[in-house]
Amino acid sequence: MGLRIWQATLWEWTNSPYLAYPGSTYQDPQYSPDARITRGGGWFDDQKQVSTTNRSAALPQTTNDDLGFRCVADSKQ
Repeated sequence: MGLRIWQATLWEWTNSPYLAYPGSTYQDPQYSPDARITRGGGWFDDQKQVSTTNRSAALPQTTNDDLGFRCVADSKQ
């Protein structure tokens, strides 16, 4: 349950360009080396969209109330 709550808060930015998966023949008109992959699903998306495997795209200058990032760091052992 905690993970579902975590997933449904916002679409998360990645630094990866939005391009086809290697070997894929599927073409999306949004594919662009300028667009960045967003993952997860936002607070207003339906349950089918809220998944860590769900991906979409946005240009770096895009702003939205359900688009953000998470700060992470390597743990020191």
